[in-house]
Amino acid sequence: FCTIILDAALADIPVAATAGGGIPENVLHEQTGLLAPVGDAAGLARAILRLLAEPELRARLTRTAKERIHRDFSVESMARKYTALYAATLGRAQED
Repeated sequence: FCTIILDAALADIPVAATAGGGIPENVLHEQTGLLAPVGDAAGLARAILRLLAEPELRARLTRTAKERIHRDFSVESMARKYTALYAATLGRAQED
């Protein structure tokens, strides 16, 4: 799940990462961070350099990332999601 990405955003650190594993679930390209394809070192370097060169972009990405974290990944939000998942799973299991 790459929670270090969430930690970085909460610390006002903009994220540039590769789009591997669960990272695209946390980093929405151009919305909450910048993504490069897996194995594209030059693309990742361009993303990092862009973050260094564009303070407005850094501010927008970290602001949007923080808003998303509070909305989608707070304890309350995650508890609601897990409760709904468990209810749906139990409901299906009882129907079978």
